[in-house]
Amino acid sequence: MSCMTSEKGLDLEEAIRLLENAEQYQTISQPPVKPKGSEIFIFMPFTADEQDNYKCDQYRWLNSGPKAIPRKNPLVKKQYFIGMLPGGKTSAFQKHTYTLVGDQRSPYPILLHYIGDETIMVDYPHGNARKSTSAYYATAPSVRKDIAKRSKNALPTAIMNSYKATPDVMTISSTGDKDLNPVLTPRNKSQVRNIRRKQKVINEKQFGIPKEDLTTLHSLGSEMFGFTHYITTHPEFVCIIGLSEMVVEIESLMKITDNMVVFCFHENYKVGNYYITPFGFIHSAFEERPALPCYFLVSDTCDFHIYKKFLDTIQEHIPNLEMLRTAVITNQELAFTSILTIQFPAWVHVYDWEILFAAARAFLRKLDIDKRIIFLRIKQLKALMSSETFEDYRLELERLKKDWPLPFCDYYMQVLREPVETKLGRWLLERFKLFHPVTGLLRGLNHDLQLVIKHLQDLKDTSLDVILPSLYHIQIHLYANIQKSFCGTGPYKLCNSFKFLQREMDELVLPAKVYDPSQIVKIFRVRGITLFADTQSDIGESEDNTSLLQAQRIVEMDNISHSPPLKAFLVKSTTGSLHGVQLFPRESCSCSINQRCSHIMAVMLALGMPLTYDRKGSVKVIKPQTMATTNDENFFSAILADKNKDDETGALLIDETNPEITNQTDIASDVTEIQNMTSSAAIDTSSGNVVFTNLYPHQGNAGIVQMNATDFESLMNGTVCQREDGVLMVVADTQNEHGEKMTVSYEVPQETIVFTQPTEQQTTETPTHEDHTHAHVEEAVATTSLQQATSAVVENHLVVEGTTPSVINTETGNIVIAPDTNTSVLPTNDNQVTIDDVVADSDDEPIGKKPRFEVTNENTEDKIDENVEQQVTDVPPVELILNMSEIMHKANTEGV
Repeated sequence: MSCMTSEKGLDLEEAIRLLENAEQYQTISQPPVKPKGSEIFIFMPFTADEQDNYKCDQYRWLNSGPKAIPRKNPLVKKQYFIGMLPGGKTSAFQKHTYTLVGDQRSPYPILLHYIGDETIMVDYPHGNARKSTSAYYATAPSVRKDIAKRSKNALPTAIMNSYKATPDVMTISSTGDKDLNPVLTPRNKSQVRNIRRKQKVINEKQFGIPKEDLTTLHSLGSEMFGFTHYITTHPEFVCIIGLSEMVVEIESLMKITDNMVVFCFHENYKVGNYYITPFGFIHSAFEERPALPCYFLVSDTCDFHIYKKFLDTIQEHIPNLEMLRTAVITNQELAFTSILTIQFPAWVHVYDWEILFAAARAFLRKLDIDKRIIFLRIKQLKALMSSETFEDYRLELERLKKDWPLPFCDYYMQVLREPVETKLGRWLLERFKLFHPVTGLLRGLNHDLQLVIKHLQDLKDTSLDVILPSLYHIQIHLYANIQKSFCGTGPYKLCNSFKFLQREMDELVLPAKVYDPSQIVKIFRVRGITLFADTQSDIGESEDNTSLLQAQRIVEMDNISHSPPLKAFLVKSTTGSLHGVQLFPRESCSCSINQRCSHIMAVMLALGMPLTYDRKGSVKVIKPQTMATTNDENFFSAILADKNKDDETGALLIDETNPEITNQTDIASDVTEIQNMTSSAAIDTSSGNVVFTNLYPHQGNAGIVQMNATDFESLMNGTVCQREDGVLMVVADTQNEHGEKMTVSYEVPQETIVFTQPTEQQTTETPTHEDHTHAHVEEAVATTSLQQATSAVVENHLVVEGTTPSVINTETGNIVIAPDTNTSVLPTNDNQVTIDDVVADSDDEPIGKKPRFEVTNENTEDKIDENVEQQVTDVPPVELILNMSEIMHKANTEGV
């Protein structure tokens, strides 16, 4: 039933009067049924879930937009709706809604005003209906929510029957008959089934913990020592974390302040699918009295028993906490105040003065008081609460009561007096050093933490592998500020009464890495790696980085084993746990998904692989530009280096550092160039290209061609390689049925040149080319006999020479190793030189093990071939990665 009627729109004062004094008028708790023009309703639902039910009045509306009245400092929000007909919209019948701006009541009243001719509105089916001609009425939002809750344990038929048996959903038609209200009951069983299905999807998406988050939780305890205190994932997700150093700081502060440490428990942030609730304290040793978070509760819901578990865990780590007679900064939310009262009954609850002022403003508006008078009353309240002593407060209150009107005076004595005199008065707050001259109460907010939370909320998809390290590093940042402030270099200043806490600079001990709060979320958003990882500028410089130290420790303990059949590594961490690691085709570890952990870093360090970053900040692996080639079949390989040639053709050179610029089309053109330059045609074998790419995907694109001995010799003599800084590697297999040789060529670094030639009688099984290409296995091994161990140094290049003739081009500086099919067969069971951990770049050596060379004497009776000729150019010696003098020295000491 309407409370009044008006054919014209309401003015501002009339709307405010009706809303502020809604209890004095006739209200409705259910949406009106087909209201008529000029009728005015005050909709006051029973619960907050029913707040939006007013929209379902059995008419079809189009929202025309909101309007704030007045435009400056608005007091009322007005919403416009116009009627919808089968043929389109109409302004002949309208609905206006009014709500108070900043109304703190829950639920709050909504003023509904219908204007125009309601007879033009007609019922019609839903726009997507094909066969049904029944009128469509929107189901109330509260009904949809209720169906979603009931659908967990009830079937559609039971839900429908329960609504039919409820008298509240009945309505009286124009003929006087009782019937179900179509907006307060489910439309049919199909609607219930659809709501159940959608709710199931929502639950899986919102409350189902992703696999990546579960992995992060399981690795949290081992990677972040002293930070994890409690984790459970069923039936609710609860994660309680906090820096142990903060707990030590609280205990120290309790000892020197006689347990007068003020705590903060009044904030709750929604970040993605999780809620973050901090529990902090006020550091009273500094004049600024900063609020520092001590613990964080990360959960998927917020209710009483989760908060209870949170506070129980805090009590376990901070002894005698419940015995303290101190204060806690909280708010008026029941979830916070109720659990604090139960867990810590001796604590005094203080809250922001603005909460009390807001309640006073709402009461004065109900009395239709002028805004200037309201401002004066709030000013008087603030002055009254700022009295230095209780006696001053009592005298000021007696004076003000003479000027206050009786309704406001009674309201203060009955409602506001108790919290002012027992919790919020200045004389009480100064006992805990919480009084602030501007805001009244020190609000206990940490702006650095709020900045990090804001950045987390701005992310589209927020996961635990971003949230948890962000919370960890904001605590690290705040803890570092405290330690620096004790030494006089931080942002805070010690109070005079705490000057004895001042320390010298040589006593300052800071965490390994401290990030700026404005960069924390950005770093971990793009990185997606472990919780302790360094930034780009520090990966090679900061050796005290925790993750890097753990990786180096694993390498030193020799806790890495390679499995060639599985193409994986078994890593034993410093704590004794075993993890499987793969580097290609992408980095992965059994301890964490899509993250670079200390186990992956340990494998990279053991292989001599550099740690670096791409331009986005993510840690990437630079492919090691190291090549040591062996094979289990009869073949020989050579590497041709030319450092100073012109870049004219570059045929069959594959740039390993930038494989994106090379494709099969480029290789085809290179083959055409070879055909034009060589004495006989070279035939591109497409199937061979496919096989090579499948066998060695990490090598990038490469071409396989068939050519005869003449073409091969011209390749080896450098007639094709005309590329600056180009290095050509040619691997030649045995002759095919046509007497031609299959060759593979691609670019490799100049610093690494290895020549190997297995013998026909060699029976020792060697690792395959697939296992050793690109030095991505645990050890890259190249074997050759000591008969080939003479060396020549030419322009920083090493040539290992054997029975195959070698020629040095003195004009170009090329090292040419020409094949000779008529060479004699080398003896078997020779002493072998094992080259382990060949490093790619001598100018920029990556973090890892330095090259080691070992000579084993398996048959001392074999002798070096006296016919081997050593050729050395007249070039000053330079320091090489491959130290052949050490090899020869060891060979001589072995008695060879």
